Amino acid sequence: MDVDRLKTIPLFSSLADDELRRVAPLAVERSLAEGTLLTNGREELLLIAERRIGNLGPGDYFTPGATVVATSPVRLVALDIDAARRLALT
Repeated sequence: MDVDRLKTIPLFSSLADDELRRVAPLAVERSLAEGTLLTNGREELLLIAERRIGNLGPGDYFTPGATVVATSPVRLVALDIDAARRLALT
């Protein structure tokens, strides 16, 4: 994922460019259609990049075990939980 794109996501907006460069290769952007049921059974952190899912909006996130329905087309950023933990420790 592009560093400039990560800067537009509230969770990452305060990170320095060198920190964003470490996150960028681990982040994957996904698009969902309105009405998509998403059960986050994978070991990843899902961040809402654009639009809304239910009452969640840009900058909000959900973790494994969450089940949500997209109330409009939405773009998510997926970050592997283990990778996120490793980044937090460095």
